[in-house]
Amino acid sequence: MKKAFRKYCIRCEKRLDGASGTYCKDCGNKINRNNLLKRFGIPNYRLVPKYAEKIRDWDRKYQKAKRKNNPGYKAKEYAEYCKKYPEKVKAHRALNRKIRSGEIKRSPCVVCGATYRIEGHHPDYSKPYKVIWLCVLHHKEKHKVEDKN
Repeated sequence: MKKAFRKYCIRCEKRLDGASGTYCKDCGNKINRNNLLKRFGIPNYRLVPKYAEKIRDWDRKYQKAKRKNNPGYKAKEYAEYCKKYPEKVKAHRALNRKIRSGEIKRSPCVVCGATYRIEGHHPDYSKPYKVIWLCVLHHKEKHKVEDKN
């Protein structure tokens, strides 16, 4: 006897495009996000420390293979970026050098207090060590606001 497949999402009653399943893609994503929020307080599984290291390892291997198969990958784009924004590049490199040497320590995000994936935001590139420490999400939001102005 063949197993009957569900044709409609049990949550929103949209027609399912796949061969099986109980939820459409949108409802499944909402449920996954809600479960992550309940369990970890984070809506994106990439930010959950439990999964982040595995994802980072996979991404490193993927990028290494990509660079191996494509010599000069992104080199041209990065060279153009360096020419277009020399003050940004200089500030980023100076800050990263101090972080790697241990002279500067990353602080928690000033907005939410997160300690994972913290980035330094330069309000003024002429002062490379004066940064606002933000998590990835709030750093992106900060740039969106600045780009609108």
